[in-house]
Amino acid sequence: MGITLKQIAEMAGTTKSTVDKVLHDRPGVSEKKRQEIKELLRKYGYEANPLAKALNYQKRKMKVAVVLPQISAAADIKRGMDVVRQDFMSFNIQLDYHELGASDAEGQVRALRAIEEEEPAGLIILPVRSEKVTDAVRRVVRKKIPVVIVNSEIPVEGVLCYVGQDMIRSGAAAARMLQLLTQGKAEIGIISCKNMIGHEQREQSFIQTVNRCYPELHIQDIKYIEETPEDAYGKTLEVFAEHPEIDALFITCGCVEDIC
Repeated sequence: MGITLKQIAEMAGTTKSTVDKVLHDRPGVSEKKRQEIKELLRKYGYEANPLAKALNYQKRKMKVAVVLPQISAAADIKRGMDVVRQDFMSFNIQLDYHELGASDAEGQVRALRAIEEEEPAGLIILPVRSEKVTDAVRRVVRKKIPVVIVNSEIPVEGVLCYVGQDMIRSGAAAARMLQLLTQGKAEIGIISCKNMIGHEQREQSFIQTVNRCYPELHIQDIKYIEETPEDAYGKTLEVFAEHPEIDALFITCGCVEDIC
């Protein structure tokens, strides 16, 4: 296996995007650093991916649609995509973001219909829990547009892949961690949300594990939030007012800072 762009960047003490600029003779790099990188490229015989070169000469950008609800996880997902995108700068990729409300199923459906018509090179989506959204994703798949689902799975055959947690295992792991943290005795409140399948999977797995394995952990109440800071804060106050005996919380969803 040949040397990678990342390895060249590490040896030069710089970033992959800087190496990419040198590879394609773009500005923004000092002459000293440019010569240092060129010498490393010659020394190790680095060759740019020929597919990347071909795509770079295309007149049209490779557009990838990204549909995200406005939840706390969305910022991390965008950050991750932007970091990885640096590896593929030569591919002339453009990310078109569609950011909608945390529970805006109708907004996601409208965005997906527009994406279906535009026929981009691909779709990345964190889907809101809704049969209409699931059906809209199916239509995009039928148009032969590659689809990646992130963070919360939905039952759609033919998607490229799912990227995210195993929600069942994470719920069970959370129950075990809470048992250790509380030395096996606790009165528990759960803060959850119904706008994504992943939240329910975590919640149900946590409850089943507690009931099956930890008899002195008692679940007192579950509050469902809309994943807005105001609602998360208000519902958390409610659960403590209604159940002052609660001394532990399990949070399945976003707005963790507001709840805490």
